[in-house]
Amino acid sequence: MTNKTRGRKQSKDRWIGLIRIDIFRQTVPVFISFEDHVAEALAKGVNTVEAEGPYEAFACCDVDSQGGKHFALVIPPEASPATWVHEAVHIADFIMDYVGIPCDMSNTEVRAYLTGYIFERLEVIFDEFYMKNPELDPVNKAA
Repeated sequence: MTNKTRGRKQSKDRWIGLIRIDIFRQTVPVFISFEDHVAEALAKGVNTVEAEGPYEAFACCDVDSQGGKHFALVIPPEASPATWVHEAVHIADFIMDYVGIPCDMSNTEVRAYLTGYIFERLEVIFDEFYMKNPELDPVNKAA
């Protein structure tokens, strides 16, 4: 039996795409619902912090039982590109902090390039998602 989330066929993995940030050895899964994020995290033994909301979208920095950090983005299909970049900044900050790069005036280029890269990857992930799920594309809904 196939599970469905917001009209999307569910595979073994609940994320819709992965953002690989090789230079910092990090991978950020992108989810379209908080429920998908929690289910995936719990299946991997990662404790999630329950979000107090409501939030349209959010960036996560969860911790596993050995103190390892796991980053994730939860962005619903109807979120705007402004929301994407907002959450990309949060993930960039989390990753910079994790690898020991201060988020200060001496590192604005690192933060800017990392945020831009994350945003570009979100564009690719959501373009692919909308092609497979055109009924969830906000551009199609507006037409």
